[in-house]
Amino acid sequence: MSLRAGVLMFGCCVLALAGCGSKEDASEANFGAAISSFLTETGDLCLGFNIRQWPIDVAPGSLLASGQLEALEAAGLVSSEPAAVDEKNIFGKPTGFRTAVKRYQLSDKGKTFYRELSRSGLFANAGEIKGGDFCYGKEALDKVVKWEGPTKPGADQQVRVTYSYKINDLADWAKAPSIASAFPREAQILAGAGKQNWKVIVKLTSAGWEVVSGH
Repeated sequence: MSLRAGVLMFGCCVLALAGCGSKEDASEANFGAAISSFLTETGDLCLGFNIRQWPIDVAPGSLLASGQLEALEAAGLVSSEPAAVDEKNIFGKPTGFRTAVKRYQLSDKGKTFYRELSRSGLFANAGEIKGGDFCYGKEALDKVVKWEGPTKPGADQQVRVTYSYKINDLADWAKAPSIASAFPREAQILAGAGKQNWKVIVKLTSAGWEVVSGH
């Protein structure tokens, strides 16, 4: 066999092997990589306790979820003290009276788990609405359970992938009974790690499979 023929044969073998592991294949490895990449960007797990600014003043009978604030205080994320503020009428004008409140402020521990958030306002001239939340861990892929599709070959190939998740860097305070009671949705997420299945839609792009719709 000539040298040139040997090189050509070697090149064909390499291409054949590469084809066996193509990034376009509908495979557990490719779907897992797509989900992991997606969760790296979007997988922060937070309480959903969106606060515009600190401190927070809670008056007796306030509609604000003081039970959640008490749970956060029990976890050491906030501290409170009695305070008094000027009363205001429905037009925002001072009434001349003072109201006793419970004032909550971020603790040093709380600052390490608090994440500032920003999003566009509902109206074009609203600018950015800023707030923040307490984040307690990072969702990560546990395993790909199954997938459905692609239904047919073509340019627009989408697959529904079912996967289970795990939680990395889980904060100890998130496991406290007081947090589970005040934030039941988060308690369900913690309990579902490694057990509960979630679904995403992945789409075939020029760069391979990418998540286009999360759970």
